[in-house]
Amino acid sequence: MNNAKIYQAPEGIDMINNGITYGKQTELEYDSKTTGGKRQCYIYTPPNYDSAAIYPVLYLLHCGGETYSGWLHNGAANEIISNSIARGEAKPMIVVMPNVEASHIDNPPQNFDEQIAAYENFINDLRDDLMPFIKERYPVSAKREQCAIAGASLGGREALFIGIKMPEIFGYLGGFSPSPGLLPKMYKLDKGLGKVTPEEMTFPEAYKDKTFILMCSGKREEENVGIVPILMNDVVIAYQKAFKSNGVKSENYITEGGHDYRAWKTALYHFVKQIF
Repeated sequence: MNNAKIYQAPEGIDMINNGITYGKQTELEYDSKTTGGKRQCYIYTPPNYDSAAIYPVLYLLHCGGETYSGWLHNGAANEIISNSIARGEAKPMIVVMPNVEASHIDNPPQNFDEQIAAYENFINDLRDDLMPFIKERYPVSAKREQCAIAGASLGGREALFIGIKMPEIFGYLGGFSPSPGLLPKMYKLDKGLGKVTPEEMTFPEAYKDKTFILMCSGKREEENVGIVPILMNDVVIAYQKAFKSNGVKSENYITEGGHDYRAWKTALYHFVKQIF
């Protein structure tokens, strides 16, 4: 089942290069009925941003242990996307980088299980609070083919889950080293029920051939992941197999790096080239 391609990103794609205009990153706060308080996010607007234009939008989710600044401070999202736009490889887009850990304001996570529950609650904050907030303030397209969601590790798992549960909204899904747990009992010690069954790893017929899915893992994942006794590429293969069994196509790439931004930067570069 492992038909993964080996993929690399161009040297310097994650760096500030002379002669390139970079996008603007803005920190915003919004009211969240889901969590009962105010939450923060970063918004990337592309070079030569025009508030009178309509832009496609990417929701980019951070990994576990980080927050909404992770993709900017560690993942070089501004540099990668702006450089790709300058190279003519990606379209100008608005990127929303939220806090995926959507815990109630008075009850922050006290342990790993509560952290996972907060991540799983993010779909409610996204749908009911964040997306309406973004649509009120930024000229983002409402078309499915102009809306994408991607993330790394736990954020990657959530991006795939949200795409499955909101198929009418997102036409592009990215799971960069997505965590196990989307499907039940994915490794020997796992007793979890999973977020969806294998039969639910699908979309309505109208969207099956109109949903782009990119998943990846790093060559050296086993050296970076000590939480579970499973290689992340095995997780990707399991997810890809479940999609395929339901007639849904997905792409699977292996990159340099491990369960870290060395792999995820390459994944982001490859993803933004192929969306919109």
